[in-house]
Amino acid sequence: MTAGLEFEIIAGISIMPVIYVLYDVWKNFEDKFDDRRFFFYLVFGFIAGAILSVFFLMLDYSAMQYIDMTIILIIFFPMVIEMLKFIVFQRKSFVKNYETLFFSYAFGSGLGSAFSLGLVYHLSLGGISNNLFYLIALIFSFEMVLSNSSTGIYIGYGIFSLKRRFYLTNAIIVEFLVFFTLLPYVWVFPFIYDISGIIIAIPFFYYARKLLYSSLEVRK
Repeated sequence: MTAGLEFEIIAGISIMPVIYVLYDVWKNFEDKFDDRRFFFYLVFGFIAGAILSVFFLMLDYSAMQYIDMTIILIIFFPMVIEMLKFIVFQRKSFVKNYETLFFSYAFGSGLGSAFSLGLVYHLSLGGISNNLFYLIALIFSFEMVLSNSSTGIYIGYGIFSLKRRFYLTNAIIVEFLVFFTLLPYVWVFPFIYDISGIIIAIPFFYYARKLLYSSLEVRK
């Protein structure tokens, strides 16, 4: 299989969780927010996730030769990701604006999708691709998208409700937990160990969705 075809397959896999997110949003929250801005932040998230995945892989290649990579992975990277989301939505127009939750939801979804694409494609270059690998890659992509969607909503809700510090802290903690399950990736364990984070991502995602409904109730 050529590298180009391999990338297309993995890109398709990484997009599937985003399709689920879009379906969920339009099924349950249609006409509740600005569609164009939602897609803008989704694409913005893709770009941010791609850059972060490259940065992560650069650290994996070089920094681990000099320092303990696990410290960067568990402490530094989750904080960078969540602070980025926090900074993006710090404008006054987002304060007490319920649409902020949907835009931060979109940004987190795009970021998680592109980040998982970078990591999975990097693994595929080692020639380990097969049907089981693609299945695990799909679960891993859902893990990254659902966890980053959740923390995106937390960030957005904190800004909307003027509880920035509380929800930013919650978002960082969730990201810490998910990134802890990526330790096998750094230690070059079998890829299947990396998908344990889906157990963490799913309940936090459904809790985050309740915040979307809560923001609409406040709006009324």
